[in-house]
Amino acid sequence: MARPTRARVRLVGGVTAAILLVTACGGRTPAPPEPDDPVGAADRLVAALSAGDVRGIPATADMQTELNEILAGMDGIRPTVTHGEVRRTGNAAEVPLTYVWPFAAARWEYTSTGTLMWSGTEWRVDWLAGMIHPELTSQTRLVHTSRAADRGKILNGAGAKLTDDVVVIRFGLDKSLLGEDEWEGAARRIAEKFGVNADRFAARVQAYGPLAFVEAIALRHDAEHPDGWETLPGVAGLTSTRSLPVDRDFAPELLGTVGPATAEQAQAAGPPVLAGDPIGISGLQRRQDPVLRGKSGAVVQLAPRRTRPAAEPADPSASPTASATTAPSTTSAATPIPRKLLFEATALPGQDLRTTLDSALQLNAERTLADVTGSAALVAVRPSDGAILAAAVSPGSGVDPHATFGHFPPGSTFKPVTALALMRAGLTADSLVECAPSVTVGGRTFTNYSGYPASGQGRITLREAIARSCNTALIAEHARITPADLQRAAASLGLGQDYEAGFSSFFATVPEPDPANPTVGFAENLIGQGRIEASPMAMAGVAASVSAGRTVVPRLLEGYAPPDPATPLSSAEAAALRSMMAATVTSGTADDLRGLLQGAKTGTAEFGTDTPPRTHAWLIVYADDLAVAVWVHDGTSGSGTAAPLMRAFLTGR
Repeated sequence: MARPTRARVRLVGGVTAAILLVTACGGRTPAPPEPDDPVGAADRLVAALSAGDVRGIPATADMQTELNEILAGMDGIRPTVTHGEVRRTGNAAEVPLTYVWPFAAARWEYTSTGTLMWSGTEWRVDWLAGMIHPELTSQTRLVHTSRAADRGKILNGAGAKLTDDVVVIRFGLDKSLLGEDEWEGAARRIAEKFGVNADRFAARVQAYGPLAFVEAIALRHDAEHPDGWETLPGVAGLTSTRSLPVDRDFAPELLGTVGPATAEQAQAAGPPVLAGDPIGISGLQRRQDPVLRGKSGAVVQLAPRRTRPAAEPADPSASPTASATTAPSTTSAATPIPRKLLFEATALPGQDLRTTLDSALQLNAERTLADVTGSAALVAVRPSDGAILAAAVSPGSGVDPHATFGHFPPGSTFKPVTALALMRAGLTADSLVECAPSVTVGGRTFTNYSGYPASGQGRITLREAIARSCNTALIAEHARITPADLQRAAASLGLGQDYEAGFSSFFATVPEPDPANPTVGFAENLIGQGRIEASPMAMAGVAASVSAGRTVVPRLLEGYAPPDPATPLSSAEAAALRSMMAATVTSGTADDLRGLLQGAKTGTAEFGTDTPPRTHAWLIVYADDLAVAVWVHDGTSGSGTAAPLMRAFLTGR
């Protein structure tokens, strides 16, 4: 034991002599800086690891390159990293690290240890792969595999499936089959063959990796596929399953579609959605995606690196053997490294989503509109509880949810709202109003619709004015009410009662008149023109409110409660409105439907800038516990265009 002591003494003596020599020469060597508190360095380290960007962290190796290789197979998922109490011993500090990976079905949590070394001026990370996971080495990395969850089904009001897993063929471009300079041309040819947007598909192809399969479209396996598709360069068709409507004609724009998430969609959805994961693209599938999607499972394995070094250096933290020295590992790059399971989480299935739809009525509505040229919509609501029983659009509407989300002037179907506001201002259904050929308000002259019967002019009751749809009678009474009165009356009939309904919905807007000429604007609003907009669903709610004798706001899903109106519809007000809508059937503009209905209101709404203006055709009705709205984008009138469709729906013919 004496020899080590003498060595230390000699070292101290040598240092003393050196100090004396420097002092004798008149100079002084500054003492090296003492290590500062390593906690700040540990804080910066875990923040950088959590962000996946460690370029600003001093280290004994190219830590960013190492980290990129280790995490290359983790699909962009990042852990949250925190540290425990930092333990410093001289110029070294041990940092306990906790990693939490945010997988959908379960989080993966473990601990490892990092080491900081004082370089004389700063703390540096003493890099070892085991800092990222204790079982990692310089030859291994982490690889994640996602396990899709069973998607929940969309159900009708009786609990029957409206969507299910259907076998499809996913057509697209396999980028690995072509050179980089061929990708765009091949993508555009595939897009043209399958009728998808070429610019969007080509952009998606460029965004994916060089070995990726990029889907252009998925078609049911039993559907017709374009002839000759298999001859296109780079094309591939992969058989898979996808959540689709059981009946392809059943409310496709309402139920929506499911498809692989693009990088942008995955980013918008946020973790744990990854590019390529099945997600809702439109309709209820999109709006209720978090409920239907469930939670995907995850598998994380220890796997060989893509490029492995020739030899694995000895692990300095390994336990010593009986030998005086520990030889380095001789594992070569050719030695297979088996994969090892580190973590596994079982996928959790999505929840089923129950709607209020009636399958028979929905299919009847689809058939009713099947032959309509252009856009049209039909919505049926149950007045007793506000349940939407059917919401259909014509083929010409495409994927636009006009039935529940359309923004259209309702025209004369809005007149029950005006009548309610006038009754609250003192009129009754039997009050006399003046139905003149024309009336001038704010410098603008208003007339009735073309073909208005002369027998309906003069002093008539408010009931008759609604039944015959006299514009001038209502506009002449504009001074009795205010825009606020009209808004309150609209809310009492469900219009403007916007709420989080869980699907694409629009419950109308009844805004202030155009400030450029508020008097004219208010007159326009009184007859459902001007700045008033509503969806067919919202107008079906008007008929449902009158039928039920209380405010009815349509609903499609359980658990989404509409707000209570500031001024509820009273039973007496509803009775008066029912007498007006009944007169529309018995002696008014909907008399062609006499015997099928208890109440109705026709409407024609001008839109656009054409001369003469184009018109929407409207009809809202109720019969027993059913309220229905029909809207046709380009129609001559409610009675001439919408009424035949209503008849076909109500009679099933």
